[in-house]
Order: sequence, then C-alpha cells, then structure tokens
Amino acid sequence: MMAALLRDAKESCEAVLRQDPTMPQAIALHDRITRLLEGDPAQREQPSIPTEEEILALDRIILQIEEGMERLAPRVLASAPGQYPYEVRDLKSPFDISEHNKENPQKNGLRIMRESRTGGQKSYRSAPGQFAYALLREDEVHVPGRTIGASYSPDSNFISLPRDFDPRCPLKLFDLYHEDLHVVQHANLRLKIGNEAYNSLYRQGGATPIIFPFEVEASGLHMEAIDRYLVGWLRQNVHLPVTPERESEFLRRMEAPEVFRPQAQSLLQGAQRFFPRGYRYPLNQEFIDGIYHAYSDRPLYAFAADGRSVVRI
Repeated sequence: MMAALLRDAKESCEAVLRQDPTMPQAIALHDRITRLLEGDPAQREQPSIPTEEEILALDRIILQIEEGMERLAPRVLASAPGQYPYEVRDLKSPFDISEHNKENPQKNGLRIMRESRTGGQKSYRSAPGQFAYALLREDEVHVPGRTIGASYSPDSNFISLPRDFDPRCPLKLFDLYHEDLHVVQHANLRLKIGNEAYNSLYRQGGATPIIFPFEVEASGLHMEAIDRYLVGWLRQNVHLPVTPERESEFLRRMEAPEVFRPQAQSLLQGAQRFFPRGYRYPLNQEFIDGIYHAYSDRPLYAFAADGRSVVRI
C-alpha cells in the first residue's frame, strides 16, 4: 500500500517537473521518494550479470580516463601558485590518486560484480587510496532537474559513470576530478575515525550521508581546477551575466557538446558565487550556502569539535 502511494507521488512530482524542471521543492521531493522506493526490497531490480563485452568496454574507458587525467594535470598545475589562494598539493591530489589507481588490479567494478555474482570472488578489497569504476543505472543519471556526471559511493568505494561517459571531453574529466577528491577525503576520514565508526556511518541504511565540508572542498577545488585549465577565464569574467552566448563559449573551451548546456549554466552561476573569494570558510558564505541548498534533502554531517568524529547537522 505504501509503495503504491509513493509511486503515485513520484508520478505527480514528475508531472510538475515536466512543467518546470528547475523547481527545487519538486526536485528534492522526487529524490526523496526515489530513495524510499529504492529502500523497499520489493522495488529493487536485481542487476543483470555484466557481460564480457561490457567489462572489456569499461576497461577501455578506464584506460582513456587515466590518459585524459594525465593530459589535464600539467595544464591545471602550470599556473603560478602565487596567483591563486590554494596550495598546489590540494589541486594535485586527484591526479595523484588517479595515477596511484593505475596499479589497482580490481579497478573494473563490472568485473568485480560478475565474479561476486558467479562465485569467482568472495570479497573485494582495495589498497588505501584505490577505487573501482562502475556504471550508473539509467534512473540514477537522468534525475528530473539535474544530470549526474559521475558519483562516488563511500560504502562500495566505487566511482560510477553514465553509460555514455566520454573520457575525451575535459568537462567530463573534471566531473571525475571532483569524485577523485572524494576518494582522497574518504580514505583520510577512514584513517581519522577508524574502520568501525566509518563502516557504521555508511552501513546504517537509507540515503547515503554527505560529509558537508568534503562537498564544499571538492566543489571549490573543482571550480578552481577548471579555472586554471581555462587559464583564468572563469575568474576574469564573473562580472558578466550568464547568457546563452557565455554558455556556448564555455562549452567550446571545454570541448563539450550542446547536451551539457545545463551543466555549463550551473558552473558559470557557481563561479559567480565562488570568485574571487574562494571557498575557505568564512570567506565565502554565499558559495557554501549554495552547496548546502543543493544537498539540504540529504543527511548532512560535519566534524565534531574533537576533529576525530562526525555529527549530524
């Protein structure tokens, strides 16, 4: 009975979003209902066993990602450090983690899934700072009002990609840059609070907790890295309104197709909140508030006063 009511409510949200895809209340409610339905075992579809063709295709994408991150790194890190308020070490960490992960023999999540489903592998463990790639389901990619470019799951230690992910596109590689930052952050968090507390946080069921300071840091460094890649183009033009012409110019500079115009608009609007102040609290509360609003329907956590545990906010 409850599942039927939730499905009806979800359909109503989708009808509203077809009229106004940007309505934040409808987006948040749709997300919440979707997660409730996914938490109902009766609503879950057992994923099919990945085929050898799918596994090899993901192997090729992973190789292209690793090559693409190598190409991005010199351009992002080439700018004079004195021109920017962040240490090169912070901006460099996603490239380091991508390089480190090259040696991971278990980086293809589809292969892990098939072996675990067919009895070939009983458990999956990665070395600290390593992770696996997987693919998002269609309903996880095209959520009304937004499109997911990539997603890191702390409990599985997977970075999941849309099935049409293009590793040749710099804009999409920067989506991965953001998620690679989360891999670094969560590896450090596990060391800080210990395995037991970490596992308890991410295996309690329901929506995946968001460590809010991590999202602020990842979003800020993501923005800074794109600006460095564009040799200061974002920073220099934040006084200009976000117009279709500026969106088109951004897409051209990022070698991205028209389908990513909504993401271009979102990033340009975010840049207006981000520059020139940056993300370090309390210098840029407007930028932080924007991120809080985007995740306000999720369980948010921050570090406790002792710095060794997290608390709900």
